[in-house]
Amino acid sequence: MNQDLDIKSLDIELVLGLIVSAYCLYAALHVSDDIMAAVIFLAISPIPLGFSLWAFRLRHQSKQHQTIAVNQLLGIKKQQLNTQLRYWHFSFVGALALWLLLTAATIINYMAFDGQTKWFVLAGVNGIVLGASAARYIYLRKNMNRRLDAITNLDI
Repeated sequence: MNQDLDIKSLDIELVLGLIVSAYCLYAALHVSDDIMAAVIFLAISPIPLGFSLWAFRLRHQSKQHQTIAVNQLLGIKKQQLNTQLRYWHFSFVGALALWLLLTAATIINYMAFDGQTKWFVLAGVNGIVLGASAARYIYLRKNMNRRLDAITNLDI
């Protein structure tokens, strides 16, 4: 596998992950109006960049295949399906962890700071992302055997 990644191979998701992580650090240091907000921004700052790097690496690996035999191609397709399922499982787990963190911060802020409700919106929006990630992961997991069987039936 070729590990030489030049600047042209960077994709928009990787750049956006870096921007979001940088903004989280900026918000923690300059925008946060209380310690809870600063801690949350610092805690989530590596997540967008880390996830983008992981997804970029997966996509880059899948592009490494040039001319190969049909059975090898079918094996690669099976591997891509497994990678896709792993990607969405990781997305779901990450969204769940973020939602739990935001929900805990919401409850703590509400109880400790006289009913402040500013965190409810973030927990709610992340709940929507969590639901979408869960739905996609469940759909892919449910249909995985059927999709793998379809590829197996094509083996030559």
